Amino acid sequence: MDNEIKRRYVTLLLTLLIMVESIPKFPLFPFTVDEKGIYELVSRELPEGAPLLELPVLGQNHIETIKIAMEQLDGSTIHWGKLVVGYGANKITPQYEELLHLDELIQQGHAEPMAAIDFAVRYGISYLLIHLDRYNSSVANRWKSLIHEKEVLVLYDGDGVLFVRLRSDLGGILNSY
Repeated sequence: MDNEIKRRYVTLLLTLLIMVESIPKFPLFPFTVDEKGIYELVSRELPEGAPLLELPVLGQNHIETIKIAMEQLDGSTIHWGKLVVGYGANKITPQYEELLHLDELIQQGHAEPMAAIDFAVRYGISYLLIHLDRYNSSVANRWKSLIHEKEVLVLYDGDGVLFVRLRSDLGGILNSY
């Protein structure tokens, strides 16, 4: 009987050891693509097949730039708009390189946000999603002033985000959208 008790304890200890070893070594947390509901809002306003310019595209370093790209790609699975930067195509387009450079100039204060609107107009993009909370306060304020000055149609303004549609006299509203 003594061996039987030992065997049960060993079995119990081994079972507990296996259970403890099976617990993941990384923290578990809920994952959500759209915590603030911004992409859901975009999905209600963005016409099917319409391109969306989401800014900024450039982070403070390469890792943050990749993080921004992944967030935009994840967001596109909710709104299903066309991503101007071509993340889904898995290649870097000349437009993306141009936009990265342009965003860098805007972030550094060497270009005004109007340059991004000119980019959108040049490529027939009417909808912009601007994450003001990812820009420094000076650039964010210039974005807000520009949007107010140009009387752009503001579809959403909150949570550090602006979602706008360009007016036709700015050249940005396409007939089909």
